[in-house]
Amino acid sequence: MPQKEAIAEVGIDEQRRLYLKPTTLTFTHIYREAAGIRWDRELGCLYSQVPQKWTYLQWFQRIAEVTKHVCGWEFTPSTKWANIPDDVRQDMEVWLDSWDPDPLLTEEEKEHQHHLQRLRTYHAEQEPSLKARARELFRQERYEEVMRLESRIRYPEFLSGSERKMFKLARERV
Repeated sequence: MPQKEAIAEVGIDEQRRLYLKPTTLTFTHIYREAAGIRWDRELGCLYSQVPQKWTYLQWFQRIAEVTKHVCGWEFTPSTKWANIPDDVRQDMEVWLDSWDPDPLLTEEEKEHQHHLQRLRTYHAEQEPSLKARARELFRQERYEEVMRLESRIRYPEFLSGSERKMFKLARERV
């Protein structure tokens, strides 16, 4: 099951779009889902289209459904609410509290689905080429650059034993 991501802020912007700001995650490639959701790099948030037929609750549900392979969402006491009417806020809280992203799957199937999605995302974000570049720099003894590339690795579970060793040696040699 994907990890829970705290929602730092949810709001409606001046263009009337719903936005959801994660605490730690980024979704730079969300546009590939072709779901009407985009990522604002400057603000660090997901945002919907301007609602026409859908309500803000429906857009919130859409964001949760489209991102469910990456994370589940949760409101915390520190979640900021901006321009969200009280009734919409209450509907979002109730819905999220009761939402099961995959009600028909067993926990084992959910774990497997999550692993497959992470693997697809890993390849889509060009992490294999990042590791290949790190190997090349390591052979050239450019250890600081190797360490900078290591900091960009988002999926350490896909590192091979030799890649882990390479990054460890680079850290030791700086």
